[in-house]
Amino acid sequence: MKGFTLTEIIITLVILGIISVFAIPKLYDHYENIKVLAAAKQIMADIRYAQSVAMNEHDSSWVEFDDVQNLYKIYSGPNWATNSIVNNPYENKPFIKYLDHGEYKNVVITSLNIGSAKYIAFDWFGNTSNSGEIVLNNSTTIKVENVTGMVQIVGW
Repeated sequence: MKGFTLTEIIITLVILGIISVFAIPKLYDHYENIKVLAAAKQIMADIRYAQSVAMNEHDSSWVEFDDVQNLYKIYSGPNWATNSIVNNPYENKPFIKYLDHGEYKNVVITSLNIGSAKYIAFDWFGNTSNSGEIVLNNSTTIKVENVTGMVQIVGW
């Protein structure tokens, strides 16, 4: 009869246990990095969406960031004083995105360098008059270029 001895099985389990002690924390770190990158890509896509709203509606739009509450909103209107929040086309409710919830748990806005008003504005040509950076978890930076509104992720 062929098979494994109890000693061979125990040695195999010990080796697998030792490997898992080192591998699982590394996998968790990698998973956290993937969540930050996914959130950065979502923010980048939403900034582009705000730009398209301004161009399609021949109006102005703004992406306002709140690093205290860890969220951002998209507004549209002729000027900042008379704007209204844009409806999210996928959820059919106001366009407010909370980070550090659900799929983006533990992702936080750690730094904003987009001016004191904390928003990025687009005119109806899709141009922006303010550029800046949004930093997530001190590791991933979303950069918005002046005039063109080009958005890119830096740090990956």
